[in-house]
Amino acid sequence: MLAGNLVERPALVRSTVLSRAAAGGLVRLLQALPSRAVAALAGGVAACAYALGIRRKVTLDNLARALPERTEEERRAIARAAYANMARVVVDALRTLGAPPAQLLAEVEVDDFGPVERALERGKGLLVATAHLGSWELFGAAMAQRVPLHAVVRPLRGGVNARLVEARERAGLRLIPGRGALSTMVAALRRNEVVAMLIDQAIGGKHALFVPFFGRPAATTPALSVAALRTGAPTLVVVALRGGGRLRFRVEGPFEVLDSGDRGRDLFEHTARVTAVLERLIREAPEQWLWLHRRWKLSPPPEEALRLELLAMDAQDQAVRAQLVATGGLFGGYHPRMEAVHRVLAERLGRLVEVHGWPGRSMAGSDGAAAAWRVAHHAIATPGLQRRFLALVREAAARGEASPLQAAMLEDRVRHLEGRPSLYGTLLDWDDTGRLSPGPVEAPEQLDARRAALGLPPMADALQSANTASREPGDVPPPDPAARRREFEDWARGVGWRRG
Repeated sequence: MLAGNLVERPALVRSTVLSRAAAGGLVRLLQALPSRAVAALAGGVAACAYALGIRRKVTLDNLARALPERTEEERRAIARAAYANMARVVVDALRTLGAPPAQLLAEVEVDDFGPVERALERGKGLLVATAHLGSWELFGAAMAQRVPLHAVVRPLRGGVNARLVEARERAGLRLIPGRGALSTMVAALRRNEVVAMLIDQAIGGKHALFVPFFGRPAATTPALSVAALRTGAPTLVVVALRGGGRLRFRVEGPFEVLDSGDRGRDLFEHTARVTAVLERLIREAPEQWLWLHRRWKLSPPPEEALRLELLAMDAQDQAVRAQLVATGGLFGGYHPRMEAVHRVLAERLGRLVEVHGWPGRSMAGSDGAAAAWRVAHHAIATPGLQRRFLALVREAAARGEASPLQAAMLEDRVRHLEGRPSLYGTLLDWDDTGRLSPGPVEAPEQLDARRAALGLPPMADALQSANTASREPGDVPPPDPAARRREFEDWARGVGWRRG
């Protein structure tokens, strides 16, 4: 006892005697109440926290930046649901404190535990990347009944958190304090055990990796990827999501870390890939993620900021596109959510260009420059900006800061939107016969020569390849090509590409 504080295990939790006693009373109450009353209590606490504005501004700002394709009403609904989910996570963890293994196993349904078992059969242990998504506390408790599970945790304060730590340990989790965790993680993996880590929190320090996460660089711990590189342990992404009144495991992977000899790049790519999977899962159930956390409070080093910003912007575009492909919404016209993202990203790129000029290779690296071009190429909802980007990319190509092909493809894009023939035939669309075609081409007798100067194959070869290649689900000829063209013409006039 120090000045009224019970210093239990400073690396894991600190709490006062009074706060622990109060938390103990709460645990007894929750365990005595019927399930319906517990759920109502959690919902009431969440509603009060939201109404009182506790971290509400942070939550809504995070949602506005991360999900610009959603309406304000949708984002507010997600925010309220996220508060409710957080309260439910805490309440369920306290309610099951001291529960027998059978009850903990029953809390989370598992359709297929095979990926975990197969990973452990390799004898190198298993790394589990997870997030504050769904019910992360019950996820850990349920998984610990199946495999020897270590969890890397950050130090906590308060009586309720002390009880949460107690719940984790009584469920069988072996807790690893976050500071200096790597050696303990590696030792557990070499015993062929499982190490789980929440990797969706802002982590500072010189070793932090700023990987794309919902369109912005997010400071992320490299520890999981370092452990994978040192031991050869595979990585799975595992979460427990709510659905239909139940919690269910979702398992993705395995994800191996490359060992190319460029350690920094290998760690970045592994961390980014795992984070991208978590982002995809969060996009499927955004109301179940912890939007209250200041995930983007840290900024990347100034010398890397522009490149990392561009990579994150491009990743956001691709993430929304992939979600629309998965739900069948991408190829039925220009989806409003895709258009909203393209508009926001174009405006962001425009602001970056105001400050830095066009982000070419020497300024943003080859990957950052390529990301900038892709954002520019998709900026079709903002005619003024896309025309400006075209002029800048032309100039950059003349200086060797962008490729001639990038300038040519952007040229064809702008010409198509303006209703003019293309120069290079790089933009294909469905024609009336149900085949992909470049449409009208200026001076078609010179087309293959222009393409050859860019390193492109003859148009006939390109069309043969495009029309025989496998395509994404939903990417099929429209049932009424004429109606689709009219819809496009109306849209182009509406956003300012055409006059009249």
